[in-house]
Amino acid sequence: ICNGAQGIQGETGAAGHNVLVNTTEFAAGAEGQNCREAGGIKIETGVDKNDSNTLSADEITNTKYICNGIPGEAGASGHDVLVNMSEFAAGAEGENCSAGGGVKIESGLDVNGNHVLEPAEIIAANTQYICNGSQGIQGETGAAGTSATIQTSPEPAGDHCDAGGIRVDVLLNGEVQSGQTQYICNGANASFQLTNELPGENCDNGGVKVEVLINGVIQEDQTAYVCNGRQECSGDDVYLDGNGNCNPFIDIRIPAGSFVLNHNTASYRSGDTVELETFTLSRVPVTVAQYKKCVEAGVCTHFVLTAGESPVAPDLGRPVSTTGSSYCNYGRPDAWNNHPMNCVDWKGANEYCEWIGGRLPTEEEWEYAATHDGTEHLYTTYPWGDAAPEHCVTANYKDSTGKYCNGVIEVNSTGYMQTSAVGTFSPRGDSPLGLVDLGGNVWEWTASSSSTNKYVLKGGSYQDEPLDVAYRRIDDRGNWHSYYGFRCVFE
Repeated sequence: ICNGAQGIQGETGAAGHNVLVNTTEFAAGAEGQNCREAGGIKIETGVDKNDSNTLSADEITNTKYICNGIPGEAGASGHDVLVNMSEFAAGAEGENCSAGGGVKIESGLDVNGNHVLEPAEIIAANTQYICNGSQGIQGETGAAGTSATIQTSPEPAGDHCDAGGIRVDVLLNGEVQSGQTQYICNGANASFQLTNELPGENCDNGGVKVEVLINGVIQEDQTAYVCNGRQECSGDDVYLDGNGNCNPFIDIRIPAGSFVLNHNTASYRSGDTVELETFTLSRVPVTVAQYKKCVEAGVCTHFVLTAGESPVAPDLGRPVSTTGSSYCNYGRPDAWNNHPMNCVDWKGANEYCEWIGGRLPTEEEWEYAATHDGTEHLYTTYPWGDAAPEHCVTANYKDSTGKYCNGVIEVNSTGYMQTSAVGTFSPRGDSPLGLVDLGGNVWEWTASSSSTNKYVLKGGSYQDEPLDVAYRRIDDRGNWHSYYGFRCVFE
């Protein structure tokens, strides 16, 4: 009785297709609406189905754009973001893609402005690797027998192969040997997607979020951020606007003139003509850093510390700290120095303005300045014009659905609400003459009294929806809130 002949040698499994990446620089307007202002880099990815080592048009599965930074106005431009991509063989990058090589993505800021990503400009923490699919597994030796054959069939994506592949069955005398079935799986379909990253904990000045997808699933541990450059802006008399430009605290001169009121005020009736002499108004609300100087001089005493902090000098007559709010800015870390001084009553606001040689503006002066363009009063609904406010874009306020802004990030009604640094929404929310934060952030005390010990506030706050210049709030002069602030006027 003779032994059966040796089974035939299993064939080598087909290799998974490589992932290819094309990058192309293009000028502004060359790709339609994509990066139309300053051009950028077009990134196309796909699987090399025909193994030609060239990414054909029909193999492209994902196209993204990384836009060049747009130069900031009236200040130094932020550095452009550059991305280098290079293919490498197995083992060329140490433990990264050691099995089959892949594509290395390096990014950084073009600090020297030569449009070449130098080694010193590469942000090592952002370097990513997209690995080629691994080599298909070696088929096993067929089972012994006189009539051994191999049968192959397509294997859909599923439990055996994440990206599909080929099923290899061994047959003896025409019967499938279930214990000897093998699977040759396609390489993973790798791609990545780019989205804008808002200013926040990942990128101080915003940037691009890069996410790697394997078979359409985001790989959370491979997410990287390419952050925009940011102009250095520090000091007690400058602010960083929404475009990343550093601007000085200056006073804006408002020319003399007249305007007709369309509502009642403390001193006038609707339809009255108000005549005003030339005056100068602070460009921004008084900040914590500015107010501290008055406190240190022993003049300003009517304000509230942040909750949990002890008064520096109790003899100044400040309210006890237990009445404070965790949203009061005085006493918080230095990062809050450029936020508006809040939690101050009318007397605390008035004594500061008098200390620096000014006074609180009247209700009519505030409203006249809010929509004056230097030539005439424009009678617009909002300081920036008649267009409805954009939540967390034009101003810091609570919208009609109850959502607040945390700095510039929208959160729901149970989220953290607070003031934003002065100028955060400039120049989008500025008045024609460049006055900042007249809509939202904090209500501003005025010198206008509606009745005994009650004064008018203007402008709305992070706690309110109404932002139109005609809207007014009336409160007792001894009251304070985390959404009450002020600015000063000078003759």
